[in-house]
Amino acid sequence: MRKVLIVSSLYPTAANPGYGIFVKNCEDGLAENGFVTDHAVIGGSPSGWLHKLFLYAFFYARALYKGLFNDYDILYGHFVSHICLPLYLIALVRKPAMVINIHGSDILVEGGIRRFIYSYFLAPLIKKILRGASLVITPSRQYRKILASKFGVDGAKIFVSPSGGIDAQKFRALDKNECRRKLGLDEKEFVIGYVSRIEKNKGWQVLVEAVSDLKKTGAAGNFKALVVGKGSEVNKFKEKVSALGLEKEIMHIENTVRDELSTFYSASDIFIFPTLKESLGLVGIEAMACGAPVIGSRIEALGEYLIDGVTGFFFDAGSPSDLSEKITLYYKLSVEKKRKMSDNALKMSASFDSKSTAKKLSKKISAL
Repeated sequence: MRKVLIVSSLYPTAANPGYGIFVKNCEDGLAENGFVTDHAVIGGSPSGWLHKLFLYAFFYARALYKGLFNDYDILYGHFVSHICLPLYLIALVRKPAMVINIHGSDILVEGGIRRFIYSYFLAPLIKKILRGASLVITPSRQYRKILASKFGVDGAKIFVSPSGGIDAQKFRALDKNECRRKLGLDEKEFVIGYVSRIEKNKGWQVLVEAVSDLKKTGAAGNFKALVVGKGSEVNKFKEKVSALGLEKEIMHIENTVRDELSTFYSASDIFIFPTLKESLGLVGIEAMACGAPVIGSRIEALGEYLIDGVTGFFFDAGSPSDLSEKITLYYKLSVEKKRKMSDNALKMSASFDSKSTAKKLSKKISAL
């Protein structure tokens, strides 16, 4: 059996079970398909610069020790901008087959000092690693094009794989009314779902303003927006909800566990994905697996699974008015058309099943 060392700056812990879960899903998938896996990772989210510095120093030391003093057949790295230094040093001494998994923000860095450091110090090393890798994995066709055009990666060694896929046993349609009773929601309400971190680039502001529009117009009848998540802008979120007088229209659940997500998705009539930037967006696929069509931002990555008018609707990214129009459009569909769209969403999600995704990825890596 071939031995794989997973190197990643994100990895879930008991305290942060969803943090970097796709990395663990990839690792578990390889193990289930005959690989012997080991990892050097940062578990959970660092708090503060001093803590981050300590964690990265220990992480780099561990990655170097494992990579240099153990005989691995394959070195599998996630988030190349955060791990390029230890990967490069290991590759200088040993020659394992190198697999790099791109996730989006690791090759498209925005803003300030991070952008400066990336452009002048990390980018040349990242380009060298990507071009020298045996296989480069990307979550969507959009990033396949970026890797080829901006980094000069040979298209023949780029493989599109959806970040570990989704667990069809965990994400499945539950009884809608039972889920609503569990959450204290009215069975007759039109429920708009949102499950994501409360961060600027996730578009929560767009959703809140769209909810305000719906309240003013009454176009979506008796509705409730179910918002599940926390993040660095959670206080701004609460302030905006209060300022717009939306306490009755928005139910916010800040703390939850991953195993409860199917309840939230299944309780929703429609799932809203107002993200401004995404490499794929597994939450949209998770929602579809629970029978909720998606109204998502018109960005390229979501086109991997969102087909306008079939599995949901696109709206103009960043536009609360267009979002409220698309929510209204769905609300006014006949029961039959809503059921058909839900069925289409379920069928689409099946193509992202984690087991089939793991088999395809394992087969590709086995060929190295």
